[in-house]
Amino acid sequence: MHRNCRPGFKPTVHPFSLRRGIAIFALLTWLGVVGDAHAVSETCTANALQNTQDVLCANGVCTAALVRLTDPIEVVNQGCEFDLGGRALSIEKNF
Repeated sequence: MHRNCRPGFKPTVHPFSLRRGIAIFALLTWLGVVGDAHAVSETCTANALQNTQDVLCANGVCTAALVRLTDPIEVVNQGCEFDLGGRALSIEKNF
């Protein structure tokens, strides 16, 4: 009989289990997302169309159909009013 097949045998628990691996992966992923959140400071004006260009499009990608914010931003002077011109808005980072 193989020594691992004897009655009452308890397998050795390895310190790096699948559950621990998933937890470490989740933590590293979370830290990567949070660690990447250094926001760019932006200032808004009373012109909603100009704010869209200077704040959103300057920190992302704008097309005829979509305004896509891809960099984290922080508005430092006031709230912002935007004019998307009928385009969809996608915010992928902190705003």
